[in-house]
Amino acid sequence: MYSRIEPVQGIIIKQGASIEEKKRVNMKVNQPDNIPAINTHFWFSENAIAAANFYVSVFPHSKVLHTSTMHPNTSYQLEIVQFELSGQKYSAMGSANNFQLNESMSLVIHCKSQQEIDYYWNTLGEKGIEQSCGWLKDQYGISWQIIPSHLGQLLAANPNKQSHIMQCFLGMKKISIQALQTAAQ
Repeated sequence: MYSRIEPVQGIIIKQGASIEEKKRVNMKVNQPDNIPAINTHFWFSENAIAAANFYVSVFPHSKVLHTSTMHPNTSYQLEIVQFELSGQKYSAMGSANNFQLNESMSLVIHCKSQQEIDYYWNTLGEKGIEQSCGWLKDQYGISWQIIPSHLGQLLAANPNKQSHIMQCFLGMKKISIQALQTAAQ
């Protein structure tokens, strides 16, 4: 039994607790167990595993975490895959469905250089559909926005040039950082 207790961030620990005990308590407070894991899930009409393998090949620090294939009946196959792209977890299912992926949901890649923009545009856009303003739809139907990471700063730097920069941006498919910087001058 403790003769005196002290509150630490709403949790009671014993008087004279060691620094290690206090760290463990603080770690539990700062990383509560009740926060749900949230990830994006895609439903492809087929080829979920192939799509995940493709995305893993495109992004650094990426991997397929789990795959399974089931045959609920003889008319179709169900694929389930969990994968990680640059530290972010995703899941996907591939089976016959009437749903279509569309641009109302897209993944945004914030690129630090023109070289990164070119790489992601060319790699994800191969067998895909180029769209305007840095958007493209890849061969599996996922929409991507491939934009410079400093686009917001460029727009905010000179309010008098925002309209000119946006006109330049709206006129492009693959984004050219040099063209945006020229429009900002």
